[in-house]
Amino acid sequence: MSNILWAITLTLITYLMFFYIQKKTKLMILNPLFFTSVFIIIFLVIFKIDYNVYKEGSSFITFLIGPATVSLAIPLYEKLPLLKKHYKTILLTITTGVLSHAIIIGFMAFVLNISHELIA
Repeated sequence: MSNILWAITLTLITYLMFFYIQKKTKLMILNPLFFTSVFIIIFLVIFKIDYNVYKEGSSFITFLIGPATVSLAIPLYEKLPLLKKHYKTILLTITTGVLSHAIIIGFMAFVLNISHELIA
């Protein structure tokens, strides 16, 4: 029970802190999800807390991601005509993102000399 309590508390307080910072600065680059993840990683490393302990405690939040994702489908369905209107732009953006990530991953694998078995 204590794992769940501290993991949820750490996650929520950190998220709310970065959400507040982004809201006050109005800088979109200060994404609270990204900075919460980075902060928690640094926190776990500094205090030598095993990731599996945090993962076990935060499993409740992870469980809620499924219903939250499904709930996003309703507003998306309501905007279907707009999505159809801009489908070329959407497909181009997705394709560009996938290709750029593939190139970056390939480049990083080359630079870090990662074995072919691991890449495949």
